[in-house]
Amino acid sequence: MNIQNPSYGDALRHFKDFTKDLPPALRGTSIDNSQFIKSIHNSFARRNDMLNIDLAMKEKFDARSRQPKQLKRPANRIDDGDYVDQAFHYITYLPVGNEIWKLDGLDRQPQKFGPCAEDSWLDLVAPVIAARMMDYAEQSISFNLLCLVKDPLVALREELVQSLLSLHALEEKLVEIEPEWLTYGNNYLGTESRLQNAFRDRVQGPSEEYNISTEDLTTAQKPADFLEELGKDNDFDRVVSLWKVKLGQQARIKNEIKEEMANDEEDQRKADDRRHNFGPFIREWLSMLAEKGKLKELCDRAGYQE
Repeated sequence: MNIQNPSYGDALRHFKDFTKDLPPALRGTSIDNSQFIKSIHNSFARRNDMLNIDLAMKEKFDARSRQPKQLKRPANRIDDGDYVDQAFHYITYLPVGNEIWKLDGLDRQPQKFGPCAEDSWLDLVAPVIAARMMDYAEQSISFNLLCLVKDPLVALREELVQSLLSLHALEEKLVEIEPEWLTYGNNYLGTESRLQNAFRDRVQGPSEEYNISTEDLTTAQKPADFLEELGKDNDFDRVVSLWKVKLGQQARIKNEIKEEMANDEEDQRKADDRRHNFGPFIREWLSMLAEKGKLKELCDRAGYQE
């Protein structure tokens, strides 16, 4: 809703086109019945967990089928130890333009929450969310608070592109003032190894390491104000000083990108571990311990009794 020209991919684009004229209720049903969305959702679960959920649902259905028919009871009513049917209820607050919209799963349609400035909408929503959390806590209702944010890598790569364009402009300006400056550019960096390394390893064009493409560079919005001020400045020493600052900034951005990429790899590893079914390995390991006569000894040592 608040992203201009989003990239959906073929499957989601087809789903959006198919459901765009449907009423909200049927859109929800379409989401439930979408095999593509279901497969993505289930890809983050272990097969064991899915089988257990299916078995629990079957047992619940069988148990209800054996019960005598009764009058419909109110939702969430507890009768003599009977379980409570809990439904997941999602409430979302979303800034769209200069308005905040509330998306509530129990409402028939989105509700306009109120006007906001682009950088202050959280200040308006936070007290409402805090009050709702206090209300839930008093009623012992479990809840989760989630926040969807832009991928830091996207913002950092955009920042790196801007840094690269600024460095290009500065180096062209220095050539304009002193055509031979780059042949002895290291002389202007002093003895500080940080700047020496930043100059040697600076990104000068498309980069596979940082996932910067030629298209990223050609479509990026150039820093117009910076270029305008730079065009008026012919002081060589001042431009060199600014060039050194930009070199240091680019080195910082690259380090942050590497840290985020390492975090993404770690998150992916954790997700892979979570999806992996370790049950067969554990059963085989316990069988081998039992065959070697070690399992009972370990159980006794741990205090387990038959």
